[in-house]
Amino acid sequence: MRISDISPFVRNAMLINFKVRQKYGIAGDSRLFYTYEDYTVHIDGTTYNIGAGSVVIVPAGVKYFFEHSGVVNMLTINFDYTESASHITEPKPPRAPEMFSESKITERPDFEDYPFLNSPIVLENMQKLRLQFEKIVREFEYKKPFYREVAASVHKQVIFEIIRLMLPGSKSNAIVNSALEYIHAHYAEDIDNESVAAHVGYHSYYLNRVMKAVLGTTLRQYIIDYRLEIAKRHLQQTGLSISAIAELSGYRNLCNFSVDFKKKTGMTPSKYRELS
Repeated sequence: MRISDISPFVRNAMLINFKVRQKYGIAGDSRLFYTYEDYTVHIDGTTYNIGAGSVVIVPAGVKYFFEHSGVVNMLTINFDYTESASHITEPKPPRAPEMFSESKITERPDFEDYPFLNSPIVLENMQKLRLQFEKIVREFEYKKPFYREVAASVHKQVIFEIIRLMLPGSKSNAIVNSALEYIHAHYAEDIDNESVAAHVGYHSYYLNRVMKAVLGTTLRQYIIDYRLEIAKRHLQQTGLSISAIAELSGYRNLCNFSVDFKKKTGMTPSKYRELS
């Protein structure tokens, strides 16, 4: 599927002003949220701390929940990217993972040209889109003639605005720099793509894409390469054991360290030390 194929179907849009259940749920259609307050949102095992004016898009079939101490204040839109399931007009609340059936998913889009749309999206400082979101909600509140069509047209504009914002550009360097600073400070800890992405405030798929565009390497490979550079310094400058150097470089498994090191340098850590 390509972005030119989209013809959104908005199933429902509303303002939420009640206490939500703070446990994972899974919806059968895609969900877009616009926040009016600060929240912690958990999406498929990754945690994001977001501020007011954030946009969160959770694809159908992905588990999520918002963490909040009181009554939430946000806007939510239930939608599909196409009209293939427009005969299903009634919104259904998210189900607990153990109660959810894959057969409840209304559509399974697989975007080829903008694959980040296939994954959760978390964007902060999206106040510029607030009026468009609120117009969609008003259409569903008053239900004037053609309200679904009007809501769909506005929602399509929103999708394209979000794509524009996520294309590699001026903000990409800032995102990458934030990720690199975190890696450089925490390489010795148990960090991975998800933990780095959560710190930066984006989904790991999107961060990986930006890293590839800016640096020409994946997020995972950068973490490995940086750890190996640290290891090489220790091998050259200290008399520490290979196992101690592996741990100081962020490896918890000596075998994995040796395999990565030889793949990168063409020699074992011991041989590298000998020749340094």
